[in-house]
Amino acid sequence: MLLVLLAVALLGPAVAAALTALVHALIIAAAVLLGLAAGGLVAYGAYRLRQRRPEPPRVVHRITPAVPWRSEPLPGTRAAIAPAQEVHLHFHGVDAEDIAAAIRHQQDDRL
Repeated sequence: MLLVLLAVALLGPAVAAALTALVHALIIAAAVLLGLAAGGLVAYGAYRLRQRRPEPPRVVHRITPAVPWRSEPLPGTRAAIAPAQEVHLHFHGVDAEDIAAAIRHQQDDRL
């Protein structure tokens, strides 16, 4: 600032305007460089955090592995799903002869 005031007093308004523009440009460049440096520092910190690997676990003592356990099958095994005890049928728009044939066919399958 002091240089700008001195230039205005000695050299005139044209040189003072040029010096003011130069100082303004230098301030903008310094702010941009500081912003880039801060962004780079944040990026470097994030990189270091992501690259940090946990230390492998240390073996303090050995543990004997467990013996595999086998279960015995239950006596008298039975089927998981039993046949249906009752069937409830709905015949809509079917003749009586067709219904009788379907019931006979179902009864033949059970035997």
